[in-house]
Amino acid sequence: MPSVSIARTDIDRCLAFSKSDHRRCRLRRLYGEKTCSAHRNYYNNWFLYHQPWYRQAWLTEREKKEYIFQLTNWYVRVPEVHVRGLQSSFTEYYEFLVRYASVPVEWNTTCLHGCLVLDLENPQETVSRLPTFLSTPGDCIVVFQNLLYLWIQQLVAYRQKTGSWLPYQTAFDYLCRCFTECGDWKKLLFTVDIEKVISKRARILHVAGSVLAEVDTLYVIPFQKDFLPMFKAHFKGIVRQQLAPYHEELMMVMWSTERVAAMLDAGIEPWDM
Repeated sequence: MPSVSIARTDIDRCLAFSKSDHRRCRLRRLYGEKTCSAHRNYYNNWFLYHQPWYRQAWLTEREKKEYIFQLTNWYVRVPEVHVRGLQSSFTEYYEFLVRYASVPVEWNTTCLHGCLVLDLENPQETVSRLPTFLSTPGDCIVVFQNLLYLWIQQLVAYRQKTGSWLPYQTAFDYLCRCFTECGDWKKLLFTVDIEKVISKRARILHVAGSVLAEVDTLYVIPFQKDFLPMFKAHFKGIVRQQLAPYHEELMMVMWSTERVAAMLDAGIEPWDM
C-alpha cells in the first residue's frame, strides 16, 4: 500500500478537493499522478459530481475556488457535450465556463443569447460584459451575429412600443458603441469572416409591407454599407497607436545595413519593395 504523507511543496501536493468542506488536499500526490491515493477517483466523472448550477451566488467561496482552480489550470477539461446540453436557464454557469475554462461560445448559442443584453439607450451594460465572450476571432464572429439579432429585435420592439421606427443613424450609433468601446473586437480586423456575415441577407421571404421588409430597408441595407468602413477606421487607428512605440525599432531592423546588403546581393532593389 502506498505511503501517505503531507506534501512538502505545492508541486507535490494533491490536486483534489474534499467533498465535505471543499478544501484542497494537503497530502503528497502519487508519482506521475494528479492526486494522492485517497483521492485517486477524484477526476473520474468529475462533472457527474459537480453538477451545473443556476446561480453563482449559490456556491460557497470554497466551492467557487475549487471550480476556478480545476478549470483555469485545465486539470478538468470541459466536454463539449456537457456545454451543448445546458438548458437556457443555466446562463450564469455557461458564462462561468466561458470565463474560466475558455469554452468556445458557439458550444451553446442559446445560453450565449441569454447572456447578452442590448439596451439601445444604454449600451454600456452590453459593453461591460462583452470581453468575457471575445477570447478568439471565432468567438467574436458568433457574438457579432447574436448582437445583430438583438439589435433587430430591439428595433422591432421599439416600433411596437412607440408606433414609429427609431431613426437609422441613432440606432446605428447605439450599436457602434458596443464595438468602439470594447477593444477586444480588434481580433476581427484582419479577417474576412466579418465581411461574410455582413454581406449575408436574411433568408426570409419578406412580404411587401411587412415589419421584416421595413427592417431590411430601413436598417439592414444601410448597415451593410456603413458598418465595415466605421469598424476598420476605428480599429486600424487603435492598432497603429499600439504599434507606434515599436515602429522605429522595426524600421531599424528592416533597413539595417546587413539586410540591405543581402537584398542587393540577391538582385532585389530595396526601393521597389
